Amino acid sequence: MKDIVDECFPLKKMRVRSEDVPSWKNAIRAKRRASSKYYKDKSAHNWVVKQRCRNEATRQRRLAIKQYWKKKADEVTRNSKEFFKTFKPFLGSTTCTKKLAEINLKVNGTVVSDQVSVAETLACHFATLADIIGGDRAQQSEKQLCNHPSLAQIKSHCQNKQATTMSLLTQH
Repeated sequence: MKDIVDECFPLKKMRVRSEDVPSWKNAIRAKRRASSKYYKDKSAHNWVVKQRCRNEATRQRRLAIKQYWKKKADEVTRNSKEFFKTFKPFLGSTTCTKKLAEINLKVNGTVVSDQVSVAETLACHFATLADIIGGDRAQQSEKQLCNHPSLAQIKSHCQNKQATTMSLLTQH
């Protein structure tokens, strides 16, 4: 008789996958139990319990996500093929085989389509964009800039002293 009952009415078994995080799953179950209890009896105590369980489930989820990405980062350092498999969904569906779009500018009524001219025009524009900003403070000498407090603080915190040397570009 027991075999017939088990065959006709099997017990519902909880499915556990290898990637499941038990503490997160338990927190989700506790959150659902607390929510259903609150909706049946909307007392202040049940509301506090519901909020506490919700916050714990959120904390467990964030911890599980952090652990997952830490594990993936460790795997990627050991196996470079895994890097592409892991990050491909975040890169989008477009491929690099498409031709790059050309930039056309209208300068003084004429359209500039030569990409070298476009690059030079944009570089000249952005290089002179801030010339009117700053007044006298913008005209500081190299000696004044080398003694600036911010630069001194950067040099004191930097390990590589050669990386902090400052060279000024002259305007032409």
